[in-house]
Amino acid sequence: MFVVRLLSVGCVVCGAVSVSAQVTESPKLDAAKPPESVVTSQEKMTDRECWEKLSGDWVPHEMIINGKPAPEQFMTSIKLNIKDKKYFTLIGDLTDVGELAIDLSGEIMAMDLKGTEGPNKDKTYPTIFRFKDDKLVICYNVVDGGERPEKFESSAGTMMVLTTYKRTKTEKESGK
Repeated sequence: MFVVRLLSVGCVVCGAVSVSAQVTESPKLDAAKPPESVVTSQEKMTDRECWEKLSGDWVPHEMIINGKPAPEQFMTSIKLNIKDKKYFTLIGDLTDVGELAIDLSGEIMAMDLKGTEGPNKDKTYPTIFRFKDDKLVICYNVVDGGERPEKFESSAGTMMVLTTYKRTKTEKESGK
């Protein structure tokens, strides 16, 4: 049994909360090889363009926690909203809120998450991120104040969470 509890020191925005779950093989993920959507290069963009692209509602499409695919039931409980340089995460009925800071100066885009309310209040998590088509790929180090990930991967023992989010459609966009 893989216990996500070891990530309870980690960030709720990526779905790391105190939960026990049986990890089963997922047909859409190979934990040893990151999904295709995380291995292409990112074009440079301005801060404004990046914030515009980050803004909106997101749900996990794929998630690897400490080298293992996350259970589907866990992923479907997560909703992420990014607006005005803040994040709002809902996992079931647990809410986490915080501020985001981006750094586009390096070869890989970086983002820091600082919790302001909820289980991650006063904790900071370094991430790297990129966009691939209509998806947002974030690699989190779920150790408060830990080192920023150097690449888009999560392997056993690394305390890295690799999540590919897809944007959710509003009722207006879906034609309802």
